[in-house]
Amino acid sequence: MTQGVFALERVLAVEPTNDLARAEIARAYFILGERETARQEFTTVQQSGQAPDEAIDTINKYLALLDQARVEEGRRISGYIEMSLGYDTNINSATDQSQIILPLLPGIQFQLDGNAQEQESEYMRVAGTVNASHPISEHWDVVAGARGYYRLTDKPFSTQDAYGYVGVAAEYGKHRMTAAGTAENFEIDGNTLRNIYGGFAQWIYAIDDQSRFNLSVQGSNIQFAAIGARNVDRYTFAAGYIRALRHARRPVIYGSVYGGMEDENDKAFPQFGHDFYGGSIGGSLQILGNARAFANFALEHRDYNGPDALFFTVRDDTQFIVTTGIEFELVHGWKIIPEVSYINNDSNIVLSDYDRVVAGVRARFSF
Repeated sequence: MTQGVFALERVLAVEPTNDLARAEIARAYFILGERETARQEFTTVQQSGQAPDEAIDTINKYLALLDQARVEEGRRISGYIEMSLGYDTNINSATDQSQIILPLLPGIQFQLDGNAQEQESEYMRVAGTVNASHPISEHWDVVAGARGYYRLTDKPFSTQDAYGYVGVAAEYGKHRMTAAGTAENFEIDGNTLRNIYGGFAQWIYAIDDQSRFNLSVQGSNIQFAAIGARNVDRYTFAAGYIRALRHARRPVIYGSVYGGMEDENDKAFPQFGHDFYGGSIGGSLQILGNARAFANFALEHRDYNGPDALFFTVRDDTQFIVTTGIEFELVHGWKIIPEVSYINNDSNIVLSDYDRVVAGVRARFSF
């Protein structure tokens, strides 16, 4: 069969418009399992307009078989499950102040309730993610996925989150586009705090074998279960870049920038809406045969739309997060990940000014 391919290649080198030879070489590629090359050759003959009807019928059958093979082999499911244990110095992201003074009553100190002050606790967290894709044509896939976690801490600050998406993705050469609808539920101590409904679109461009560039846009409606006045529409625009460097340590670097707004649904409460912008940089490095160190720095600034109802000033926040750790791969698919994060939210409203340290160890199984 290989010798036959060589002979047909010589014929096509002399007679590139010989549809009979091109159809035969396409059939040979099909038998040899070189499916993408076979598809290209069959499509060339199909679009030439010179092949007889019976030949086109045969080519269509081969193309259908190629599509079916892609569907059967192209189904992909991936994800992970993990469990982590650790310690959080501020599980409720609260101020470390015990007393505050309100501008309306200067000189009078108000004692904060214990739940409104910084609380520390051990934690146990179970989390998981699953992503699936199913091809529906040569270039298009149906995609869907879900993620969630449950984080157990001292009451009443245990949290859980569930998120899901479904959409479509298309891949043409170096370009991959995805669009999907999303839904999310977030709970504190078993009670829903907010539900989020929306969608996103993303474009990824493979610059070369080592680097990727992406653009994305996301829109959602955030609905708070107990306080409808806090409901907002959130819009985010982002760009990112990732590159794997050619080095024995296999370093990977990445960065991203983003910006957007949360537009309050009830214009009587502008203090619940804000503009935001930020970015992150980070990377990872192989330090041992089975160990990879990583670090990330993220920064976000938020400007709120109206004065706070208690403090009579427009809230202004700047938050940064530093995370570092090491991934130890025990065997294929299994990792142990000790890590530590420092979070600081610098705010001109004392109730929103806090910092926290979260340190823990994750055990992850990827599939």
